[in-house]
Amino acid sequence: MQTLPQVAYPAMLYGVVSAWQADQPNQAQFRQTLSQHAYPADTASAHRLQRALDHLETAQLLLSAVPAFREGTLTTAYSNPFSQPLLSSLMPSLSLLRASRLEAETVLVDLLPLQKDQPNNSFI
Repeated sequence: MQTLPQVAYPAMLYGVVSAWQADQPNQAQFRQTLSQHAYPADTASAHRLQRALDHLETAQLLLSAVPAFREGTLTTAYSNPFSQPLLSSLMPSLSLLRASRLEAETVLVDLLPLQKDQPNNSFI
């Protein structure tokens, strides 16, 4: 059995919603609606969650722009990270990797206070 990390929930929910639509739903609108459902009575927390999801999307887009990951990050994840071919292919993309890491850290800055305030909320 493989446990899905919480970070995968928004993408899974988007996939479920997309499967029932004739056209692909607007991702930014989806993130806003998801945040409002997670925190219907707390607009500040909903906004914080939406901002975190937006940064998560940006982090993923930055990783997708790394040529070494064009075949998919899952395939690359099982490669030896210190092998010369992989390191050589990543070196030109250090700025993209750094920018993605900073976006991911921004996600944590937004989510950790929410998780502390509501530890049983499955969205965070």
